[in-house]
This record gives sequence, C-alpha cells and structure tokens, in this order.
Amino acid sequence: MKRIIFFVILVCFAFVPIDAYTKVQEASGSQILGSAAKGSSLKSDPIKVRDGGVTIRDYQANCAKSVWIERQNKGYRSIFKKFFDLSGLKNFSIQEPGTYYIYPVPSSGCQRASITIKYED
Repeated sequence: MKRIIFFVILVCFAFVPIDAYTKVQEASGSQILGSAAKGSSLKSDPIKVRDGGVTIRDYQANCAKSVWIERQNKGYRSIFKKFFDLSGLKNFSIQEPGTYYIYPVPSSGCQRASITIKYED
C-alpha cells in the first residue's frame, strides 16, 4: 500500500513543470535626468546573488536605450556589465555571489527611464 501511495505522489510531481520549482523575483531600476536647479536621481532594488547565481528571464523597459549593472564590493560599487542592446538581458546569468544593481540610460528626448527585470535564482 505504501508503494502505491509513493508511486501516485511521484507520478503527480512528474507532471509539474520545472518552472514551478524555481523562484522568480523582480528588481527595478530608474534614472531621472536633472538640471542645475533640480538634481538627477538613480534608484535600484538590490539583486542578491547567492551560490548558484541568477538568470534574468525577462525585462520591461520604459524609455531606456541601454542599461548597466553595478556590483557592490566592500563598500563601493563598480560597473559589472553594460548592455547597449536590451535584448542581451534575456537569459543573461550572474554567477558570482554578491549584491548587484541595475540602472537604465534614458533614450534621447526622455528625462526618465525605468527597467524591471524578472530573474530566477
């Protein structure tokens, strides 16, 4: 009887898509260009990368022509990767553990740009 129950449970889980086991998270970044009277603004949610890394699965950009990812290391940040073509974000993986931030570059004629990514860890 125990074998039958185990077999039924095993079969049920065999039909669950693998995506159901992954954890999808979101992070957003924005940039507002300023003037002499009003300052610029850069904001980003932290992307925490642990052992095993993360993979960016999708993105939604608003008025962004490109993006860059920064990595925080020992109290300072440095540019980790630049994407001049946003399509390069899809399926991009970050393997090195740490804290990362994503920022968009506004397209010409735009004062504000934003980007939201969906990633799996």
